[in-house]
Amino acid sequence: MDAEKPLGVELESRSQTAGVPATDRTVGPEANDGVPQRDPRQALRAERWLAEENRVIAEIGRIVASDLHIEQVYQRFAEEVGRLIPFDRLAIGLTNALIDIPENINKVAYSAGLMAHRQPGDLVALEGSVVSAAIHSRSTQLFSTEREEDVARLFPGNLPAFRAGIRTLLVVPLIHSDQVIGSLNFTSTSIDAYVAEHVRMAKNVAAHITGAIANALLYARLEERDRELQALAEIGRILGSNLDIDEVYEGFAQEVRKLISCDRLAITLTGELADVEEGYYRRVYATGLQESRPQGEVVPLEGSVIEAATRSGAAALFTAETEEEVAQRFPGNLNLFRSGIRTFLNAPLTFDGRVIGTLNFSSTTPRAYSTKEVDLAQRLTVQISGVVANAQLHRQVVEASNALAWNARELERSNSDLAEFAYVASHDLQTPLRSIVGFSKFLSKEYGDKLDEEGHDYIRRLSNAAARMKTLIDDLLAYSRVGREVAEEETDCQAVFDDELETLQLTIEEAGAVVTHDPLPRLRMDSSLFRQVIRNLTENAIKYRGDESPRVHISAQRGSGEWVFSVRDNGIGIDPQYSERIFGVFQRLHSRDEYSGTGIGLAICKKAAQRLGGRIWVESQVDRGSVFYFTVPQDEDHRQGTVAPEDRERQIA
Repeated sequence: MDAEKPLGVELESRSQTAGVPATDRTVGPEANDGVPQRDPRQALRAERWLAEENRVIAEIGRIVASDLHIEQVYQRFAEEVGRLIPFDRLAIGLTNALIDIPENINKVAYSAGLMAHRQPGDLVALEGSVVSAAIHSRSTQLFSTEREEDVARLFPGNLPAFRAGIRTLLVVPLIHSDQVIGSLNFTSTSIDAYVAEHVRMAKNVAAHITGAIANALLYARLEERDRELQALAEIGRILGSNLDIDEVYEGFAQEVRKLISCDRLAITLTGELADVEEGYYRRVYATGLQESRPQGEVVPLEGSVIEAATRSGAAALFTAETEEEVAQRFPGNLNLFRSGIRTFLNAPLTFDGRVIGTLNFSSTTPRAYSTKEVDLAQRLTVQISGVVANAQLHRQVVEASNALAWNARELERSNSDLAEFAYVASHDLQTPLRSIVGFSKFLSKEYGDKLDEEGHDYIRRLSNAAARMKTLIDDLLAYSRVGREVAEEETDCQAVFDDELETLQLTIEEAGAVVTHDPLPRLRMDSSLFRQVIRNLTENAIKYRGDESPRVHISAQRGSGEWVFSVRDNGIGIDPQYSERIFGVFQRLHSRDEYSGTGIGLAICKKAAQRLGGRIWVESQVDRGSVFYFTVPQDEDHRQGTVAPEDRERQIA
């Protein structure tokens, strides 16, 4: 029976039967037994058959040369081939030589006849089939049997075809440029349906269509590459055209789905960009088939294909046909599986050397994606990662700016209310306070001779308390007014400091203090704020002195974009644990009996320094003196300079 070593054929399907019924067993000049016939009628039949064969071959040649769209060629080819070779089913399968499918998988390109469940585009495993034998041996295979055990032993992959009624299989490998690009498959429900002449003709017609299939595949690849390049160019335009990330997502998804077919496309973000903790992700975009979780919900990464892509930094591809498979490997994807998804392709989005999220493709078809889609998905992530990150950062900046603007308005309103309250409260307090002071003096003057020592002590305490309250009210007013209106002007720091030394002259003389300074610059700033800081810090340096006469030194050094002023003293120092606390309102480290004051001076310094656009801090140790630092921002356009003689010293004793 066999024209070549009998092996097997891949059995694709379609409901429609093309060609001549397999019951016609007389072919060409030979009968089914292959023995030449000498009857004149047989000779005439052979002559007519040869003429028909030549006509069909010529027509097939014309058909395959007439159209690059191979789907149209297949049908007309099958109709003509059926005039020469009887079949109950004709199929053409393609290997991974010119198309992107896994190894040992056949893609159905055309199918007509029995086994209608196989459709063009279906992927069929080759293992254990006659088609596999033809492809790997690169030779035509003819196999026929009526015994199922023969099929199970030799070609178990063809058992479904046998049980569907197929008894004879003829497979011709399609070889182009020394590559097996597919196979031409004839099947019949009759035993020993094909003879040597059928094999010869099958190889002949296969040779005619092989080139057409290869050219069509190459043409389709070029068309696909052209569509891909156009889509990638459009994606680039979309990504660079808008900072509104929601609009970018929509345009991006529309173009991407032209490149990678999917039933669902989603983008997820992790970490700071998504405002989620480690181990979680947030879906920021999804289109197509939806799962039960709402958009924007924070979801654990654990047990998902997204986690696999995120942890590895490489695309993760997973396909499953049963819920058990998903539950075992990726239970985090059960929701999507139950909604119909069977193939998951997740590619990581990488920005600044770290994974920030994933681009996710899902299909309801098992094994929907191959290495081609994986490579393309990773190329797409390169395009979109930076845009997603920048847009998300832009969104966060806008949201933060809006929040800051709102907070600033609220703070301004609050400060305005507070300042108004402080002014009204202090003004209203001044009247009863003046009454207390006035009546204290009146009592002391009019009834002093009638009071004993204890009565005079009460009046003295009352007067002192009223005086302290007046000082406190004045300091609160000063604090509330700090920086209420900032007016920048060219400020001679040396001249301001000299004025303050004149103001503090009596204090300096009484303490026997020595105040020195380095050359001080000219800066553009609010001079009244600078005056408040330098006055309070100098006065405190003199006030909180130890056993030695106070020595205070003021200096200024230019830093990176700012000037750093320092006020150094040899006083009692501060425990470092209180270095922040001392700048709060009413925060005192000593009793009023030890050192006078309201505890507002350093709070005024801090507020003034902040209004200047700088900061203030202290470095100190108990009994080792203190150094208070404060900064003033400095633009390059501002004029720099000093006006005082170097290391000028003033001592008033």
